[in-house]
Amino acid sequence: MKIVYIWILAYLMAYAAPIDIAPKLKIYSMPNALTSKIDWRSDTQLYVSSLGLWISAEKNIYRLDKPSKALTIPLHVSSFTLAKSGHPVAIVDEQLGLINHGFFLPSLKLPMAGYSLAEGPNDTLYLYNSTIAAPIYHFDGNMITPMALPSEAVQSLTYAGSAIIFATKEGIFSLESGKPLGLIMPLPDFATILSIAVNPDTAELFVSTHDTVYSLNNGLMTPLVTGVGGAVAFYDNCLWIADSLRQQVYIIMPNQLK
Repeated sequence: MKIVYIWILAYLMAYAAPIDIAPKLKIYSMPNALTSKIDWRSDTQLYVSSLGLWISAEKNIYRLDKPSKALTIPLHVSSFTLAKSGHPVAIVDEQLGLINHGFFLPSLKLPMAGYSLAEGPNDTLYLYNSTIAAPIYHFDGNMITPMALPSEAVQSLTYAGSAIIFATKEGIFSLESGKPLGLIMPLPDFATILSIAVNPDTAELFVSTHDTVYSLNNGLMTPLVTGVGGAVAFYDNCLWIADSLRQQVYIIMPNQLK
């Protein structure tokens, strides 16, 4: 898989539009040949790991490092991530299921509409509602267990070590078993947080809105790049951004890696 990413990066084009990026960083955009055929949606999700580079579109899930589609018959996938097997796990019509050999195989009816999913440790999942205040659930493959009831809809969620990190319109919070809910950063009247990613080696968080991606580290939140935003993922010492407004995938990396 490492070779595949080297191949992708070898064909990246430096992004030339006027944007602001933090010192010692470089931003690249993917070739249009890889992104122009995506039927972009406003709530695009992104998954990047050794299992590939995947992005959700209006009627399918696209793999960009090995250009292909997850579904043989197009469906509107509300949310997705990947299982350790490499198969996408998705929500379609309020049902959770696996996509295998091009077909969606539902296995669990969700409690209500509006749920999204995020990858958890050891092939588990977290489910959160982005439309109304509703329980956050943990799904271990057999049982779905409520973890917490936020006072507001959850805008985005990820996990970092033994904790989950989620954002509402009130701020960014951490939730860990056996501990009280923690407030990482109060953000009243802040722009909608579309996505959160984490650097597992440093615990630095990356927080994205429509137009800015921030670094959140040791209680300090600073812009990394403005003029770009969307779904974010951290992999291979790079920050990956799927920007549905600009219909492009960007990669931010340390300048010395250029």
